[in-house]
Amino acid sequence: MSTTHYSPSQNAEDTERYIRGKEDERGVAITCDVPGGSGAFSARARALTQNTKRNVEALHYRQSFSDDEFDPKKPEDVQRVNDLGYQLAKKMHPDSDCLVVTHTDGRGGKPHNHILVINHDNESGKALSDYRTFHDRRAGNQRGLQSANGTAARTGDTFGHAA
Repeated sequence: MSTTHYSPSQNAEDTERYIRGKEDERGVAITCDVPGGSGAFSARARALTQNTKRNVEALHYRQSFSDDEFDPKKPEDVQRVNDLGYQLAKKMHPDSDCLVVTHTDGRGGKPHNHILVINHDNESGKALSDYRTFHDRRAGNQRGLQSANGTAARTGDTFGHAA
């Protein structure tokens, strides 16, 4: 099962640069809904949020797995981790653009994802409200990260399990 952490990004350009690396060297697997390579994602985030009152340009999630789930030396395992990150991003925010960068430079070299989602729903034009906390919030029926992972386990989706 994966564990996921959330932090808001007020500057998508800085966050994208951090997760990709200065020379795009940190990502061993990358999936992005926005064409154009490095910087295109954050440029779109800025364009979609600049004429709004939003302080947050993007939502940044970090998804990690247990030490024995994936082998960082196996390209198919690294790609599977990236695929799981993209699936989780689309489960939480199906109508928003996302960038998933898989790293193997963390503790023990284990694969983990940095998931960046533009704070904009392409269907409604509104800011994203769900999955910005760990637990569900009863007031306003706001869904939290726990429910994304919990739902995955109940429905048979594999957001945190090796296939």
